[in-house]
Amino acid sequence: MISKYFKLLVFLTLFLQSCNQSQSYVLGQDYSLSYVNDKSKKVTANCFKFVKENTKTEIIHLNTNSESSSIYFDIQLSIDTTIKNDIEYTPTKKSILLAAKNEINLSWLFAQFIKYKSQVDSRLLIDSIPLIIKNFQTKGVYNFSFEYREPFFAENLVKNQHFLYGTNSIDVDWGIWGHNLGKIIRKKKCMNCLSSADENQICFTADATYHLIENYIIDNFGGGSSTAAQNFMIAPDDSPVSCCCSSCSKAGNTSKNATPALLKLVKAMALKFSNHNFFTIDYLSVQAPDNYDLPKNVGVFISTIDLPITPNFEQQNALLRNFEYKIEKWKKSVSKIYLWEYSINFDDYLTPFPNLLQFQKQLKYYKRLGVNGVFCNGSGYEYSTLEDLRTYIMSALMIDENLNVEEQMKEFLVKNYPSSGLIIFDYINGLEQKFSTSNASLNIYGGIEDSKKSFLNETEFFEFYSKLKEMLPRVKGQEKVKVTKLLTGLSFTHIQLKRAKNLQDFQESYQFLQENYSKFNITIFKEKNGTTVNYLNSLTLTMGKKKQNLLTSKNVTVLSKLDEDYTSLVPLVDGLIGMSTDYHNNWFFCSVEDLKLKINTLEIAQEYKMSLSFLNDPALKLLPPAKIEIWKGEKLISSYSSKPTDKENQRVTIDLIFKNELNDNVIVKIYRNVSFHKFACDEINLVKN
Repeated sequence: MISKYFKLLVFLTLFLQSCNQSQSYVLGQDYSLSYVNDKSKKVTANCFKFVKENTKTEIIHLNTNSESSSIYFDIQLSIDTTIKNDIEYTPTKKSILLAAKNEINLSWLFAQFIKYKSQVDSRLLIDSIPLIIKNFQTKGVYNFSFEYREPFFAENLVKNQHFLYGTNSIDVDWGIWGHNLGKIIRKKKCMNCLSSADENQICFTADATYHLIENYIIDNFGGGSSTAAQNFMIAPDDSPVSCCCSSCSKAGNTSKNATPALLKLVKAMALKFSNHNFFTIDYLSVQAPDNYDLPKNVGVFISTIDLPITPNFEQQNALLRNFEYKIEKWKKSVSKIYLWEYSINFDDYLTPFPNLLQFQKQLKYYKRLGVNGVFCNGSGYEYSTLEDLRTYIMSALMIDENLNVEEQMKEFLVKNYPSSGLIIFDYINGLEQKFSTSNASLNIYGGIEDSKKSFLNETEFFEFYSKLKEMLPRVKGQEKVKVTKLLTGLSFTHIQLKRAKNLQDFQESYQFLQENYSKFNITIFKEKNGTTVNYLNSLTLTMGKKKQNLLTSKNVTVLSKLDEDYTSLVPLVDGLIGMSTDYHNNWFFCSVEDLKLKINTLEIAQEYKMSLSFLNDPALKLLPPAKIEIWKGEKLISSYSSKPTDKENQRVTIDLIFKNELNDNVIVKIYRNVSFHKFACDEINLVKN
């Protein structure tokens, strides 16, 4: 009987081996990691280091002599620019060859293989990436949807994290990024690189500019053709002016077009350093040329700022035509078209931003247009709510835009938040589904009211927030840390929703945010002037305080044209103080024309004090008014003209005293500043003096 079962076992073993001759792995067997060529040496060392740090035991051994091992399962890594596909993998009985055209793709392929093996070998611990290649048993190839893939979030900027996601990183892949050329010029005090007419702009035909970039590349990245490829952004300063010196004008520059001189320099650099890639940005003074003969290592970034983030964006015919025309025009001159995508609300990093399903739609559209790469501008080095999930999903979609987003979200959240993952998934997926089937738009510079209009239901949010807080005491280990951090950011949203309704019952969420923001490094909540400590300090000044005001929306009449989104005078007379750190709530904007108000029913022979508070934020192009006048009939009874000291504080309060001597209505005129022709006022407060 025993002999019979033994023969059956031998038969099954041989049968299974014959069915799987391509790859044989003995459970519990260790692995050997080696590089096929010198190009692969660095990435192999990084892969070895990663696995060593993320596995429980010493199960992978670095093999530096490239010879096959008789006792280990061999993993061989190869950077090979001659392969036809982005990545290729070839398994044998005792080994597998993983090949890719560059380090990023090879690192990702290795991580995919380890993720795949972890399904049968629990010693390999790698849960933080999606498994996209599901079969390494037979020879295979894979091509990425986009060659350049970067979600600009803190999660992707953690050292070697992009290794897992198969993404690029501005910290790794760029020698010069964005508008940093101007910063390098000023740091080196090379003033000959700047326009003689305007030092706020670069002269691209100056010999000094050429030599500065040339020496910068050689000194920092090497000048030989065998040095590792880097990307360099050559772009004007963030200003609409262009250099129009004699040489730039001769190249073809005009006051609003720096493209001719810029591309002349880019071409020279690309020919000089043929192993590197050079890019510019289609932005302000840089526009697509009619047809410019540029080397193959030149590309351009095109902003998607004018494309609405809405589910029906492909119906926006006029906007799409302009966008597509710009892409097609650049294609005649450059070989790489990358997009500068916007993937967060830059005025609120902490309120959920449901654009993942929308991002998938846009990627499919971009791919049809022949776009080669996507940079997703996000919260960068600062924390934003569920940035781990966003990085995970966006990275995966830029590799394969056809993945099931809902499934990937659920898989990630359940694995990384074992106790709370389903609660988080149900809420976040609900936001995604609601927005993706709506006619709404996401605002990348929006306040809490914009979020409410697009996707945010306050009742549902409060319920979700309460569920997480109730669960927090039961959550253990690393998940407790993650959920506490998540709740810290969501406490900001809780406060904002309460403030939007002029409610003050947010003491608990205020305390939670105050106690934890520093601990989790949530020190910035928006892109500009957005420190959390300033927000909390401003909030403290407004909590429980409401000014008494003789003015109401009933005794004040508007005599001038109002902005489309600010037709209610309630913010001016409700007694609620606006925060200098949050211009979206309790502020009244005036930009169409100077504000003119009529005040009725004031007591005769009574002296009054009128206090007006304005936001002073030049970065937002908001300054106090040029002057304020109070009239009684044809008589000017009080006035104020702006002073230099008005610009010293973020909030400027102006007091005017007047006496109501006649029975005529009081007219208040507020004149916009001459610089930006707009102002933001949170309150016009009137009391008896």
